[in-house]
Amino acid sequence: MNKMTYLSNFIIIFILLFGLINFNYYLLNYKNKFNETLSYFFNKNNNYEKNLFTLSIIILTTFGLIASINTIVFCINKNIYYTLWLFVPISFLGYLFFFKTKYEIVNLFNFKKILNYKYYKLKHFLLDLLIFILFIIIINRVFIDWNDQDELFQYGNYTRLFAQGWVISDNIYEPYTLSGQVFGDFTRFGELMFSPFYLIGDNFISIRILRTFIFLLNLSCFYFFINYLTNSKFISKVCVLLVITIPEFSYLGPFSLKVDFLLFSYEITSIILLSIALDYYIKNKKKSNLEIISLLIFLSTFFSLFAFSIKLTGGYLLFVNSLIYVFIIFKNLKFFTKGKYVLPILIIFLFFIICFPQIFHQIIKYGNPFYPLRGPWLFFFNEG
Repeated sequence: MNKMTYLSNFIIIFILLFGLINFNYYLLNYKNKFNETLSYFFNKNNNYEKNLFTLSIIILTTFGLIASINTIVFCINKNIYYTLWLFVPISFLGYLFFFKTKYEIVNLFNFKKILNYKYYKLKHFLLDLLIFILFIIIINRVFIDWNDQDELFQYGNYTRLFAQGWVISDNIYEPYTLSGQVFGDFTRFGELMFSPFYLIGDNFISIRILRTFIFLLNLSCFYFFINYLTNSKFISKVCVLLVITIPEFSYLGPFSLKVDFLLFSYEITSIILLSIALDYYIKNKKKSNLEIISLLIFLSTFFSLFAFSIKLTGGYLLFVNSLIYVFIIFKNLKFFTKGKYVLPILIIFLFFIICFPQIFHQIIKYGNPFYPLRGPWLFFFNEG
């Protein structure tokens, strides 16, 4: 491809992406419910923190939507260009919602308070400086070529292949080998998430930049969560610093194409939402607003669906979320039977959209919905 083609792809893909972001924002904040829910947990003077938290939720939801559509299309043996055409009407709706809400989403991208940094205490300044330096190192690694075997032959490879028209029938009959080819038989939810962005330049630079942006939003969510629990900015910054310096992130950070980072992003978001909901429920008990709890646990379960689709280990968090959600529903059955049953039904529907294509593929090919794991569920399938 020539430079003009890359430029055209960049413009088209990011126009579609912004429409998808608007679409998800409108649905998430329908009737201002999400914004009202967050108002219970954010100081009124900290709108920029609430905006970053909301933006993180919206961005992760958007990329989850992209991965879900890519996976469905991949499972029916169609290539990436079918997904791009499917994004067009959804993105168009997003732009209609953008104008309907009078450009409300633009407020989420207001980073004035962060850019207008003011020095006020030495220990805070030193922490901020250290976090900034570490993040600069992460950004630097975004532009470094990788030579890790998994990057070259598995994760990055499948992201590239789908972008170049690869479909499931191209490797569905490949046999299991100890060399790791078994992973090629999976439907690649995490890898397919960023495939459209490979078309910008036929490289992974834009993908790594987007993943780094997601990591920044993850850190802002984590900062808010710790600050919410401790009411200490210093402790919150120390915790953020600890997350950045986790040895795993020095190798599997956003600059890597491995799905472990995406698993972290969706799991930490799910855990934060679940923890806030449970903290609110326990503190307020009978005085708690069940609509707030229902929405937060719904979102927590929603993100754990993505985590499970990215990697089977995400199933543990999905199981915990599901148990808590069922417990909350049965403990407050009257509330959910009086017109508040939409979210529980919606989460079941989303399970079939997000997770079932992969599970169905595993059942058809291996007779095991959670292949290569084995367990008591095999009694109900051919492999058992």
